Amino acid sequence: MSLPAPASIVVIALLFFTTAARAQPVTLAEAIRQAEASGPSVAAKDLAFDSARYRYNASLAELGPRLNLSADYQRWNSPINFAFDLPKELKDALGLQDFKPTQSVVRQQDTYSASVNVVQPITPLISLGLVSQLQKLNVDQAQMAAVAERRRTRLAVIDSFYGVLKLRRIVATMAGLEKAAAIHLEHAERYEAVGLLKRDDVLRIRVRLDSLRQELDLVRAGADVQCSHLALLMGLPVQASLDPVEGEDPPAIPEALDVCIADAIQHRVELKQARIAIGMAETARSLKIASWIPTLTGIFSYSQTTPSEFSRSTSWFAGVSAQWTPWDWGKTFLESRAAHSDVLAARQTVAQAEDLITLEVKANWLAAQTAKNGIPRAIVSVEQARENLRIQFERARQNLNTTADVLDAQALLLQAEAESTGAEYLWRVAREKLYDSMGR
Repeated sequence: MSLPAPASIVVIALLFFTTAARAQPVTLAEAIRQAEASGPSVAAKDLAFDSARYRYNASLAELGPRLNLSADYQRWNSPINFAFDLPKELKDALGLQDFKPTQSVVRQQDTYSASVNVVQPITPLISLGLVSQLQKLNVDQAQMAAVAERRRTRLAVIDSFYGVLKLRRIVATMAGLEKAAAIHLEHAERYEAVGLLKRDDVLRIRVRLDSLRQELDLVRAGADVQCSHLALLMGLPVQASLDPVEGEDPPAIPEALDVCIADAIQHRVELKQARIAIGMAETARSLKIASWIPTLTGIFSYSQTTPSEFSRSTSWFAGVSAQWTPWDWGKTFLESRAAHSDVLAARQTVAQAEDLITLEVKANWLAAQTAKNGIPRAIVSVEQARENLRIQFERARQNLNTTADVLDAQALLLQAEAESTGAEYLWRVAREKLYDSMGR
């Protein structure tokens, strides 16, 4: 049986929106891979890296000879002719009666010219080579900047991913407490109906239930915002629906602190960038020193023009051009000294970066160990809070306690669940931050 056309459209639309609303499951590894491949900030750094490579290739082209071609054509209003003749008296006196007047063309009505010039820098090759080396270091720096941006994006994805999981775990806990509080309210209303409970106690439970529902809505909204942030980091639309999939509990960190620090000193991008900065400063200093060298340039030119009786149609020449500024009131010397100071400062930055990275790795290592050790204590606190709430509910059903006791037990359980969830994800994030600070 076939559906009418409008009904078919409605069914297709419902299927489409149902599929579109379905959350896309994503693991942490997939989220990081997607963010590194399509993240907007990573893409911007990749484009900067491409720009640096193009500039480096352009600097290499400066080393070769320059070939200049030129041509022109003119149409004049009239040609210019030159006529030569002797006066009759002079002819008679010299016996040159047979002398005939001569006429030459100085400029034809149509003229043209074409030339080829080749200019090859000689001593400027030193400066051009240093500029090319500087551009190559810029490429390396841009590449390291792209790697560093991927690191920042990776950390942001980890925080956002586990933030979503943490908030959703809290939502599940609060939903369970909401259900238990609603049941408790029903019992309290029945006790109030038979005169076993005061109206004030029932209102207190209802207010607490409404407050719990409001907090639940806020946490759900926070989870949705965190999920949208994760989507943006992955280069997806902000409306994308994601479902982070929780992985297995990662194992403890087997590496000792000194091993972690050694790995960080070897692999951290910041240190590589600082070492590249030393090379850039040294190259800039050499470039200032090279500006003292006289400038020698080789030139070759070949030209073809309209022939005339007073000039050749083809000509060429080869030569060398020299230029030198022996005195500039110490400007070049002072700039060279400034460049040398930049080299020393860059070397000092490397030593400082090593100290800061060592401190960062140590702090992350201790934080990871502390977070791991805090998980068992948080689990015990949750078990104790759950047992306490169960006892208070049971006592409430027997009218052996007050409403405040039940509400306090619920608050303690919610706090214990939040701390337990926070401890678990704090350990996961701390572990990832440690390995990230090691340059892995």
